[in-house]
Amino acid sequence: MSDAREMLVEDICMYLGMKNINIQDIKNELYIVVNNYAVEKETTEIVEYEGDVNEILIKRFLASKTIQGCTQRTIRFYAAELKRFNAFVNKPFTQVTADDIRYLTAKKLTIDKVSKTTVGNTQRCLSSFFTWMEKEEITEKNIMLKVEKMKKEKKKKKAFTETDIEKIRDGCKTERDKCLVEVLLSTWCRVSEVINMKISDIKPDGSMTVLGKGEKERTVYLNAKAQYQIDKYLSQRNDKEDWLFVALDEPHEQLKKSAIEIRVRQIGRRQGVENCHPHRFRRTGATFALRAGMPIEDVSRILGHEQLSTTQIYLDIDDEKTHASHKKYAM
Repeated sequence: MSDAREMLVEDICMYLGMKNINIQDIKNELYIVVNNYAVEKETTEIVEYEGDVNEILIKRFLASKTIQGCTQRTIRFYAAELKRFNAFVNKPFTQVTADDIRYLTAKKLTIDKVSKTTVGNTQRCLSSFFTWMEKEEITEKNIMLKVEKMKKEKKKKKAFTETDIEKIRDGCKTERDKCLVEVLLSTWCRVSEVINMKISDIKPDGSMTVLGKGEKERTVYLNAKAQYQIDKYLSQRNDKEDWLFVALDEPHEQLKKSAIEIRVRQIGRRQGVENCHPHRFRRTGATFALRAGMPIEDVSRILGHEQLSTTQIYLDIDDEKTHASHKKYAM
């Protein structure tokens, strides 16, 4: 055994001996240690690395994703992740190995203390990138197929209670806030969809078309409460903007996503409602509709989900209600 290997074994033993870890963590800890050792297959091939090559590949990948119809938010996410990954590996993407990815994963979890959800997002980005590289015949194999997938933390996300909703309604101080809350509850829209709603899009029957993920159109619906609050809100506006939600002060510009998120959080904090954010209204409205008897296919269509399985995971349906339904409908 070479001196380097003896040192490697001793380092691993010493490193693990100082830590109180379980079996599942050992692999991550090992990758932290062995990263300090260069283990290479001897080769006579001369490789010249030009940093720009990786940047060109990133640009080509982003262009491909744009053509596929990915949203600008998704494109920005891919760009940021790949920029960080490029700085981390500091070598041509064609020379990146599965061990590089494993070390990155281990480092994020054990040293950077990043959540499993965040690491999983990084892995999904890299998986998409290296799948594209294989498809474009830039690499022969997709190295991500060798990397163990990060299991998502399964935390059941809760809808608002009826009491929460009434507290939030009481906390609305302006007609715009009241309108916003009812629109979120009625349409189940993402906040990115809400900011792009236009007054001219609202049909007489209370339906309207929104542009969702992947630039896909779908129809959503305004109930009586939402329509009533929209009428009250619009009656006290004195601007000529077609955007449904605009700034209160001149020049009454289209409300930004961050402005809605901040406003909703402020209302929640003031009323003592935890985890008050726009997306939770989406889950709440859909959950209440399903509990009231709306077919899950209709719920899924309004939410803009392509698969029913997504809707089933998404909604907050407790075991007690499932048990009651089983008693009612099962033979």
